[in-house]
Amino acid sequence: MNGHPLGNLGPLIDNRPLPSPKTEERMPAPDVPPSLDPEPAADSRAPRRNGSGQSIRLGPVAVAAVCVLVPWFYAWTASNGLPFGLGRPQEGYYNLLTRAFLRGQLHLLVEPDRGLFEITEPYHWGKNAHYRLHDASLYHGKYYLYFGAGPAVTLFVPWRLLGLGDLPESLAATIFASGSFLFAMGLLRHLTRRFLPATPLWMQTAGVLVLGCVNVCPFILRGVEVYQVAITAGSFFLLGSAYLMTTAPAGPAARPWARIVGGSLFLGLAVASRPNHLLVAPLILLLAWPALRTAGGRLWVRALVTLAPLGSCLLLVVLYNYARFGSFTEFGLRYQLVGHDPLPWYEIRGLVPGLYFYFVAPLAMSLEFPCFFLDRWYPGTLPHSYWGPDPNAGLLLHSPYLLILVAAPWLLRGVPVPGLPLLRQRMLLLLGVGVGLPVLTSVVAPIASMRYQVDFISFLIVLALLLWFLADQRWSGRRRLALRAVGALTMAWACLVNVALSLTGYDGTLRLENPELFRSLERRAEPLRVGLGRLLVRDGRNIARMRIAFPERAAAEREPLLSSGFVEAHDVVWARAVGPGRWSFVLQPAQGPEQESPPVAIEPRRFQACEVDVDRIRGQVVIRLEGTEIARLRGRLEPVRENTTWVG
Repeated sequence: MNGHPLGNLGPLIDNRPLPSPKTEERMPAPDVPPSLDPEPAADSRAPRRNGSGQSIRLGPVAVAAVCVLVPWFYAWTASNGLPFGLGRPQEGYYNLLTRAFLRGQLHLLVEPDRGLFEITEPYHWGKNAHYRLHDASLYHGKYYLYFGAGPAVTLFVPWRLLGLGDLPESLAATIFASGSFLFAMGLLRHLTRRFLPATPLWMQTAGVLVLGCVNVCPFILRGVEVYQVAITAGSFFLLGSAYLMTTAPAGPAARPWARIVGGSLFLGLAVASRPNHLLVAPLILLLAWPALRTAGGRLWVRALVTLAPLGSCLLLVVLYNYARFGSFTEFGLRYQLVGHDPLPWYEIRGLVPGLYFYFVAPLAMSLEFPCFFLDRWYPGTLPHSYWGPDPNAGLLLHSPYLLILVAAPWLLRGVPVPGLPLLRQRMLLLLGVGVGLPVLTSVVAPIASMRYQVDFISFLIVLALLLWFLADQRWSGRRRLALRAVGALTMAWACLVNVALSLTGYDGTLRLENPELFRSLERRAEPLRVGLGRLLVRDGRNIARMRIAFPERAAAEREPLLSSGFVEAHDVVWARAVGPGRWSFVLQPAQGPEQESPPVAIEPRRFQACEVDVDRIRGQVVIRLEGTEIARLRGRLEPVRENTTWVG
């Protein structure tokens, strides 16, 4: 019905003759195509028309807008709202490594301080603090880097060969993080179109936005150093490999080899950037099995073609290690100059703390902008060999919608989805990567850090979104509305928390590097901060009411009007006589400097209704007489409630 005005209603039109009453009961009910969703959400998939009559699909436009917005947000975050500094010399470690490579050597051009060789234990963190190049590896009098060389070879060296000079590490991390987001988005879109094509486009757009905001990249891009470059590069190549392997076409006439070879190469580069990705390489390779099984040629030839790029990268990595340290498996960690004792390897006692920090560590919440922060708290006793702990927030706390993964076995049971066995296989492999990396990494090294969540969280986000889409098609009516509401609320919470965490990073970089921008954001977010405080803080506000008469002159320089807090830490509002019938008010907080209001004239010896509004959320004390505001004082206030407030 191409060209017909009702072409979009083609599946609803049946030109067969109407059955007779006798045969109507014997005819089976026609199957409703899955794309014809009776819910209003299906209408969002229909094209709209502009004034010229041309068809416009709002869903792809919205997805494309998110795909532009997220990399822009990454760049804004990594640069702290300032220029990247292109064209200026950069002293980041990957630029140092790039200069060394282009000089034809593996060690850095930086010469170690002679003081390192004059102390008895140059690797002892307490003795080398004044001489070391932090986190570099000192071997035979030369500096090396244990960080993977993948980012230098694939981005920093080409950038310099193009005559662009040094590449700021913040820009490099932005490029890798943007690429990893786009690969994760491509993986989600491919699986959705292949198995769940009836998913409303608004849900798909929301899923893409969540992928960009909640993959922890915004957090680690705030204050980029060599660590974040290696992590984002590893994530880029690992997600790129998963995407290429998953999308390799299957079938006798298919040509999957370009994607399979590219996926294998990306997997090798992922290991060259982050060696721990080797732990899940078999699972990534299995994503290509449907295409490999139907491809032509002998099995050993197919296996050789698939493994050759990965094997070549692994060979280069071990040769790189041997050329530097005389060992195929030594990356330089044994010779690392760090600020703590060397980490033990293969420590099984690190598994439980690692899973706690990665998955269930609580957020620290505060009334200070941006309200959400990381914490180091651990409920038990950490092993003696455990490093840190580093500040963390468990992904089930900052991204609670991931709890839908627990319901995966039930949601995947008996669902009328074409190709359900293949979907289950794909999801199981992605789950293996998303859970296997934190488990195996926690055993290999007793350390957990928020930035390491970038290695695996995108795989879990894709899985959670697919389960959300699947449950939406499985349920109907009120259950579907409830599912959509809960999903939207938990995802909005995840975006809010992760964006808030990105404003501080580990060290409050934005406040330090661009304080004017930080204060501007703080002012704009004030209504949201106050709303969250009202909702989540129990002891945030109290209004004390009294009848009070001010004397014409005070017996003391100042007298207490109201106290709030606890004996250990309390705030006091003082009344100070400035002159006959003139008074000012002083806020003396438990933390921070005092603040005094301008003097006001108050009629002496007359009792008046006084109201002192102590608002910890807004950080202010407002004093009113007979309903008229006479003083407003600001400061950091202690917890306040009725039974901890005293009239003085």
